[in-house]
Amino acid sequence: MRVHVFGNSPSPAVATYGLRKSVELGPVPSEVKQFVERDFYVDDGLISLPTVDKAVNLMKSTQKVLLANGNMRLHKITSNNDRVMNAFPTDDLAKDLKDLDLGVDSLPQQCSLGLIWDLETDTFGFQVCTEEKPFTKWGILSTINSLFDPIGFVAPVDLHIPHTYIPVSLEAVKKREVHIFSDASEQAIAAVAYLKTTYHEENHHLGFLLGKAKVAPRSGHTIPRLELCAAVLAVDIAELLSKQLDIPLNDFHYYTDSRIILGYIHNQTRRCYVYISNQVQRIRQSSKSEQWRYVSTNSNPADQATRSVHASLMYSCDWLNGPSHLLRIGKTGEKTYPLLEPESDKDVRPLVIPLATTVKETFGLHRFERFSSWKRLLETIAHLKQIARNLHEKKVTNLNYKNVNSYAEGEQFIIRTVQKEIYSRELNCLKRNEPLPKVSSIVNLCPFIDESGLLRVGGRLNRAELTVGERNPLIIPGHGHIATLLVWHFHEAVKHQGHHFTEGAVRSAGYWITGGKKLISPLIYKCVKCRKLRCLIFPLII
Repeated sequence: MRVHVFGNSPSPAVATYGLRKSVELGPVPSEVKQFVERDFYVDDGLISLPTVDKAVNLMKSTQKVLLANGNMRLHKITSNNDRVMNAFPTDDLAKDLKDLDLGVDSLPQQCSLGLIWDLETDTFGFQVCTEEKPFTKWGILSTINSLFDPIGFVAPVDLHIPHTYIPVSLEAVKKREVHIFSDASEQAIAAVAYLKTTYHEENHHLGFLLGKAKVAPRSGHTIPRLELCAAVLAVDIAELLSKQLDIPLNDFHYYTDSRIILGYIHNQTRRCYVYISNQVQRIRQSSKSEQWRYVSTNSNPADQATRSVHASLMYSCDWLNGPSHLLRIGKTGEKTYPLLEPESDKDVRPLVIPLATTVKETFGLHRFERFSSWKRLLETIAHLKQIARNLHEKKVTNLNYKNVNSYAEGEQFIIRTVQKEIYSRELNCLKRNEPLPKVSSIVNLCPFIDESGLLRVGGRLNRAELTVGERNPLIIPGHGHIATLLVWHFHEAVKHQGHHFTEGAVRSAGYWITGGKKLISPLIYKCVKCRKLRCLIFPLII
């Protein structure tokens, strides 16, 4: 495709792509490539250079590259210096400059993107539409948006502004610093940046760089939150200027007249709520707490954009000229700013005081009541113990808990926990080789403690040729949730055969449930599947 529609929505993007692509083909001088890629807006280029020779050489080199690589003719050249315009043919100058006698006739004003450039005075200006519009919300928005001011010259009012940042070339500057001020009120938030240059030890200059002002939200924001929004706006301006002027972010300095905001930015001890934390994190992404300083309200030029200034006072105000005290500012002053009254600040989380906690040895039987299946409980405990073992041994990859040893260890843990809570007195007596109290519910079972620390039934079957579980079953309290889970588990294992088979299965598995018969019969009576299987079948009457 070799032809593109003019005036279509993607036309500016296509034109910009073609312009930049033309400086990527073949060997192109670095200054030409940088000029095309960074100083063009669609088809308009604007750049400031220290000398006439550099300006002429750059324009002529760019003309050759664009014509050779993209068949594009760079013309309509305009400058505030007659020598630059005399270096080019008349056809390459702007239309209103072709018939003028340069150096004699008055130079006309040039307009680009709504910004007027007066070549005679070398100042920027704005042309405001005086057409009366209805005093409605849409009429007010139409009047405000008709003024295009990307740099923020006319944040307070409309006027003519000298465009030079510094009186001499940046090549003669020994040190460059950017100072950004921020402020907020109930009506607006604002931030303004200045370029401070140093030629000699006592020779400094201050120039306006960029200013922005925004309408404050109508509700839901306190003054400290608005001040924090202004600080975020200052950081956004810093990122833009750092990219455009090639100044490291470490050479930026920030000022605010709110000690509350400085306390948030310097805070290292207390936690704030989500909104404040996110805003502070955004500020710290591009700045350090040491770069933020306090400035009084009277010395803060951003305050003028939040409260407005009369047009007759704009030429003498600090918004355009910068604060005079900035030329005397050194790296002195406070280094840290503590939080102001954090206990009464609603945006600061309450201080959490750690307290000593006594941990009980028992695991808590109430945790087991969350499970309705013995199998699920056994698998969960085995899994948790395997995770704890991996963390202790620092082996995160081994998560296999479905084996005999894990299940046996989990079963012992569950039974041990139940017995410690229910039979703690009996366990203490047996450990001290003392007789059990006569009121104990298991005194007739002759209990003893095995090598795993579990209570088992004693008696005269120690020498019988039976398994350990059949000779000395584990004692399970009949009024607990574990006993219920075991009964349901073995009742399903015997396919709902009845209380005799269920009780036999429990005993064969090595468990002795105290009061087991009284527990098993009511549970089987409540079994829905058993009631369906044992219901009476009535003959069909026809």
